[in-house]
Amino acid sequence: MPSLKIKMDLLQSLRCPVCYAALVEGNEYFLCSTSDCGKQYPIIDGVPVLINDSESIFSINDYVNKRPTTMGYSDSLSARIKSLFPSISHNFIAVNNYAVFFDKIKNTPSRRVLIIGGSIMGEGLKPFYSDDVEFIDSDVTFGKNTKIIFDAHNIPFADCTFDGVIIQAVLEHVADPFQCVGEIHRVLKTKGLV
Repeated sequence: MPSLKIKMDLLQSLRCPVCYAALVEGNEYFLCSTSDCGKQYPIIDGVPVLINDSESIFSINDYVNKRPTTMGYSDSLSARIKSLFPSISHNFIAVNNYAVFFDKIKNTPSRRVLIIGGSIMGEGLKPFYSDDVEFIDSDVTFGKNTKIIFDAHNIPFADCTFDGVIIQAVLEHVADPFQCVGEIHRVLKTKGLV
């Protein structure tokens, strides 16, 4: 088994994004535990790729073959120059919102937070990254922070897994925001925060 970017104790909460059955660890993949489904999901560079091919615009083969799945961010000179100037979409209240979020989450037992759209750090989030909170950064693309790849329409975790979910600048890009919000609600613990 390759070295995973998610903690081992979280593996028991992983679910098949097709049928939501438990997953079994393989050598370089996860396998659905039900024989009716039997779907296999690769682990690429330590990142599990848990995509429901039949319901997603993303394909597991795209990840296996290292094809781009989003427009991504460039490391070119123009991108570096652009980063020196303020963004027209700057989020002025993100830091305050995160302060309230993390103040409430600090009293939960596991302090486990799922970040959807977290291949790069969301604006205003950096001051809150610490050892006090376990962040599970997910996305539909590989990135600096990506620990697991999935489509938010089928979140591959058991019910009531997370104390909080952060989803910043994502819902406007999905096919069915209501389904994604339903999935977020499903994986949140009772009284979990979004």
